[in-house]
Amino acid sequence: MSISSLPPPTEKLITADDLLNMPDDGRVTELVRGRIVEMPPTQLPHGKVCLAIGGILVKYLEVHDVGHGAVNDCGIITKRAPDTVRGADAAFGSYVRLPKDQPPRGYWPVSPEIVFEVLSPTDRPGATLTKVSEYLAAGVVVVIVVDPDEYLIHVNAASQLPFELGFGDQLKLNQFLPESLPEWTVAVREFFRFLPQPN
Repeated sequence: MSISSLPPPTEKLITADDLLNMPDDGRVTELVRGRIVEMPPTQLPHGKVCLAIGGILVKYLEVHDVGHGAVNDCGIITKRAPDTVRGADAAFGSYVRLPKDQPPRGYWPVSPEIVFEVLSPTDRPGATLTKVSEYLAAGVVVVIVVDPDEYLIHVNAASQLPFELGFGDQLKLNQFLPESLPEWTVAVREFFRFLPQPN
């Protein structure tokens, strides 16, 4: 066999542990089926919506100390062998799944119950649906996809068909976790509070 006809070397796939132990070089990345994928910087409307979601989480958790909130692409392992680690824009995990005194280190050790993903203009619909499916398959109870362009949220729950809520609607988050969460109703407009308000 000539050198030119040798098979290519087997690609070494990256694990979630490998990714966790890599030095922080300032890039925002996800791990998709063992391969590192660099994420482009988000645009300002995306960041403003993420800020609003953080405020929604803080407001609720200051009154109801029932779980953990996280923002800023906190890693969630959605698949193993090969590993996939997604960076959620925001997430909530109750103390039922993750005890209050759990050491705050590494990725979510179990899937949070609620994940928030904010759409960017560059997001492809198929890629977003793939993420939603991965989260739900990994045990996330509900994935809220926020669309800053249309002032809509898309609710994807493991227990029911997806549905959409508009600017004037109310999102009842505790309906998905009635045994874990006290009343948690959010006006959809709160997700867009830092954006120009629609007519």
